[in-house]
Amino acid sequence: MRCPECKRYSKEIRNTENNGSTNIYSECKKCGKILIDRIQREITQVDKKTDFMKPSSVLINDGVETVLGPTTYSMKTLREYARKTDEVKALLVVFSVFTACVTGYFFYGKTQDQRVIKDLQASYLDLYDHYLTLEKEFSSTNSYYTEITEMYSDLRDEYSEFANKYVTILQEKNTLQNEVAALEEIINFESYIIFESNRTVELPPKGNATLLYETNYAGFIEVNFTASTDIYLWIGSSINEEVYFARFPTFPNTAINGSFKVPVCSTVYINISNPNKENEVDVRLSVKYTY
Repeated sequence: MRCPECKRYSKEIRNTENNGSTNIYSECKKCGKILIDRIQREITQVDKKTDFMKPSSVLINDGVETVLGPTTYSMKTLREYARKTDEVKALLVVFSVFTACVTGYFFYGKTQDQRVIKDLQASYLDLYDHYLTLEKEFSSTNSYYTEITEMYSDLRDEYSEFANKYVTILQEKNTLQNEVAALEEIINFESYIIFESNRTVELPPKGNATLLYETNYAGFIEVNFTASTDIYLWIGSSINEEVYFARFPTFPNTAINGSFKVPVCSTVYINISNPNKENEVDVRLSVKYTY
């Protein structure tokens, strides 16, 4: 039976009192002993169970035994009653065993269910603790990720700044390399400028013409000329107060053609003179400045 209070399985107790009533109790381990029901029974002066079991006399009439007592029964009836009583007892025993097995089965199942529930509760608590740990780790990792992202952004900005500086420095490097290469060419006299290429200069009798050129670096000029009659040339520079310092050909000679080199610096003057008093002269002239 089940306890009327907590609905747990409880022990049924029957107590018969002197007045013939039977009290049915539920004895629960948790709630204690609780009265369930009371059965009233009539108590007769004659004990039926003992009266027919103790006959006052036996009468044999025509081969049939008859038990004499307060109630008269035949022996056959008594044997049939005893047989049926044994069958009822056997059925009660089988029912009791069956009831015990069923009760034990349900009790075992309930015990197993409680054990499974306890295991599930323990697993749930472990999983919940693991969840809390993972949540804390996630929060910490998220904070660390935010910090790393900010650091990455700062480093990216610095990288962009350094990249721009690198481009600027690389441009300056290329400029300096070009300047160095130009200076090396100047030092090694590998650079040149063509001032004149087959230029024609016409001179009247006893006439002259002066050509002026700017040179940024110290170097030399190479002059090639061809004239229709004899001429001579003077070379001067602003570095020596515009005084002519070289003559081709040497004084007092003249020439129809020729080629010569003269070191120069700063502003250079080339004076072409026609010494002929009667004829004009055409001069074809090329001037190359090497520095």
